[in-house]
Amino acid sequence: MPSFEDQVVEENDFLNGIKVQNFIKKTQNKPVNITGVCKNCGDPIDDKRLAANPKADLCIDCATELENKRAHSAIFGPKR
Repeated sequence: MPSFEDQVVEENDFLNGIKVQNFIKKTQNKPVNITGVCKNCGDPIDDKRLAANPKADLCIDCATELENKRAHSAIFGPKR
């Protein structure tokens, strides 16, 4: 009979396998940024950002700048 520790490790491995399978299912039909490089400025995209959003194609600075421009346009209209 396996020890308690071995059972815990086995269960943990099983659960991690399920998590990986679920991640693959969620992301398999979505574009993923495999380069890890911002399409706007060419800087690397932070690993934590890519882990949270695998299809992120902008670094946090460029994404923030774009969001600010969109918010400005929504409030004041497009620039002329």
